[in-house]
Amino acid sequence: MTLDLPLAWALVIGFALTMYVILDGFDLGVGMLLLTMGNESDRDIMVRSIAPVWDGNETWLVLVGAGLLGGFPSAYGIALPAFYLPLIVMLLSLALRGTAFEFRFQTRRRRWIWDAAFSIGSWGAALCQGLIVGALLTGVRVRDSSFAGSALDCLRPFGLLTALTVASAYMVLGATWLMIRTTGTLADASRARARAAGLSVILAVLAVVGSAPRLAPQVMAKAAIWNPVSVTLFVASVVGICGLLQNSLRRASDRFPFAWAMILVLLVEVAFVSTVWPFIIPYELDFWHAASAERSQMVLLVGAVAILPFVLAYSAYSYFVFRGKVAPEPEEVSADTALPESV
Repeated sequence: MTLDLPLAWALVIGFALTMYVILDGFDLGVGMLLLTMGNESDRDIMVRSIAPVWDGNETWLVLVGAGLLGGFPSAYGIALPAFYLPLIVMLLSLALRGTAFEFRFQTRRRRWIWDAAFSIGSWGAALCQGLIVGALLTGVRVRDSSFAGSALDCLRPFGLLTALTVASAYMVLGATWLMIRTTGTLADASRARARAAGLSVILAVLAVVGSAPRLAPQVMAKAAIWNPVSVTLFVASVVGICGLLQNSLRRASDRFPFAWAMILVLLVEVAFVSTVWPFIIPYELDFWHAASAERSQMVLLVGAVAILPFVLAYSAYSYFVFRGKVAPEPEEVSADTALPESV
């Protein structure tokens, strides 16, 4: 039996993309929710809840980029100029997040500035990823194996709707993650934000599906899975999972909401992949025609298979070691409860 290398690489990239969306999705969601908390002590706890793992979560995005470059160089050459604008803004946003994360712990009086920078970077990265999803769904213009569109193609109204959908899904992940890692009023506030974000996901998905015939006719014409039955099942599934999420938020368990949030995000991702499959550059270039030389793909695949277990083991160990609730630091408690020096 011959190994289908392009398919194998597509699965590797799909797995890395799934890990990134779930893992970096919740820490982006935490950053997006940061400024909704008026208490500085709560914001400190939110940031510390993702401190041990947030930078490692972005490793999966590196694997996605490296897999595209090595496994599908022609697709990489088309995608890069097509998405220059959102990719550059996304990378700058991620850099802003990293800078703000480090500097906010070095100051007290100006910490709110770095909190704002961290939140802005989180919003920027999430919205740019949503713009890329929307641009892929509407299709990329290709002529003579080169990108033939405009750098502003991703800023179409349909892309803005998908950007809001991705941002809403990340906020659901972030809010339910905070329920696992925090206690008291912060956990209660996160529960309320998870309810609101879940409803926003439903509204965003309905807006995307309802506007697709007018704003994204390429999807209707070229995506084989886009038909009334599959669309109805998808919308019903999203509404059903959001209903289960809302129901679990009313119960005492802190972990079930995060599990339902992950299933919700996975469902949206599966719907996206099913819509554009088997194209890596929708709807012009499929995985097999974009693949690099067989020997190159085999060498890269062996390396990826060898490295992935170590990355997974490291990630699992990090989450295991830093499990449990995040409590306020002693100085935060004393600062909030200390008596005035004079009356």
